[in-house]
Amino acid sequence: MAEGLCLRLGRRDMNTFRTVEREGKLPVVHVADDHLELLDQAIGSLPPEYQVGHQSGDEPGPVRHHILVRADSAGATHDFVSGLTEANIEYSIGHPVDQGVREALLSFQEEDWVEALEADGTDRDGAWVAELTDLMDLSAWGEDARLICRRERSHPVPSPACSTPRRVSGTRASSRTRVP
Repeated sequence: MAEGLCLRLGRRDMNTFRTVEREGKLPVVHVADDHLELLDQAIGSLPPEYQVGHQSGDEPGPVRHHILVRADSAGATHDFVSGLTEANIEYSIGHPVDQGVREALLSFQEEDWVEALEADGTDRDGAWVAELTDLMDLSAWGEDARLICRRERSHPVPSPACSTPRRVSGTRASSRTRVP
């Protein structure tokens, strides 16, 4: 199995980036161009063998080290997702829980939820997933877009988290995404 790398872009990272890169100006976060600039800087800081195949427009064949980018819903912009796709980068990006997602979730029965899996394939205690892909129009996110909703027992961060997987997505894309 090829080695991989996971980059996590979130509000804290963008705030730090904007403060460093735009000194003297008010921080403006969640802008696709800023996400892509930060991504380029992150890839540029990797050893050369990890960068192969991950520049915009590169063919996927030379990729030996897969990169998975994770972002909260602030990264759910078409420009950012397109940039990731063009650089052969897998992604898992939060999807806003909007009215369409809420309506899709209302159609689910308790038996429609399946236990979530840990990376090693074991059940994740107190967590379930449901695929909403067929209930939502994800055409704007690309042909491989999927929308997966996760719910977990209550903990300090309330509300279900939804994300779409691509190559495995629209708002999520990873060849490693598994829904039981």
